[in-house]
Amino acid sequence: MAVPDCRACFDHYRFPSTLADWLQASFEDRNKPTAAQIFDFNTLNARYYRNGVGDALVGCSLPEELPIHFKPEELLEAGYAQWQSLQHAPSSVYVDTHCSTFFNHTLELILRDLRFLGLIQFDIIEISETKGLEFFVHLRKCDIPHQGGRPFINVVARSSAQSVRTWDGLAFQLGASWTSKSLKPRVSTSELVRSSRRVSRNVSACCAG
Repeated sequence: MAVPDCRACFDHYRFPSTLADWLQASFEDRNKPTAAQIFDFNTLNARYYRNGVGDALVGCSLPEELPIHFKPEELLEAGYAQWQSLQHAPSSVYVDTHCSTFFNHTLELILRDLRFLGLIQFDIIEISETKGLEFFVHLRKCDIPHQGGRPFINVVARSSAQSVRTWDGLAFQLGASWTSKSLKPRVSTSELVRSSRRVSRNVSACCAG
């Protein structure tokens, strides 16, 4: 199956989904996006401008194009107004939204943990690198229970390394945005990048040990 890479599409500014997000959705027996997911989707929506100019596109083509040319649509007020209106809407109202966001390694981590917990019966055959806006996932149904330990730390290390690259692009854009609006961030972009790199180094050190 083809899966959108959140780093390369209009979900660029959203944080990747976690195992906890999926488990909570399952426990609540959800059959449509929550108001919070709709708010997140709308208020963090972005468009890509090739080389920083031109027509607004839904995303970039990785690895050829730089994701630093995403710009937020800045719909915070409209998103908040919609959330308020949804509080009084009939339960049948459905708003289409990306409920989950991934890049290849974060989805791999979720799938492997679900397999370890016995909640899915699929083995991962391959999860590709991203090409264009998407990566591809090849799964195989398996009726045999998972054997062995939890394949956690190596996947987290890869995920963390990818996150550093994502934060670099995010910091670049936030810095430009704050400069253009003469605003001072509560936390500097350089601090964000340094923090994410510290996490990456710590996880990598655990793997080496």
